[in-house]
Amino acid sequence: MKTAIVYASKHGTTQKVAEIIKSKLLNDEVELFNLNEKPRVEFRRFDRIVIGSSVYAGSVQLKARKFAEQNMIDLLQKEVAIFVCCMFFDK
Repeated sequence: MKTAIVYASKHGTTQKVAEIIKSKLLNDEVELFNLNEKPRVEFRRFDRIVIGSSVYAGSVQLKARKFAEQNMIDLLQKEVAIFVCCMFFDK
């Protein structure tokens, strides 16, 4: 299965979680897409889309929300998962 992990990360925690999820999908072909670096993602070739975002003041990041809204019709035809991170990772 081909999986795209699309995420928006402000302090790096969401990116770290996206990388952990990728490492757990051993039998999948997985690509990571940081919405802060590449706001438009061509994901039609993927079977599964995982969307991740951090939460600030009770809302997910605008880039992740816009990605979901702008691609809703295509996302409804895919297997979709969502994850959110609510605190930053402290070294």
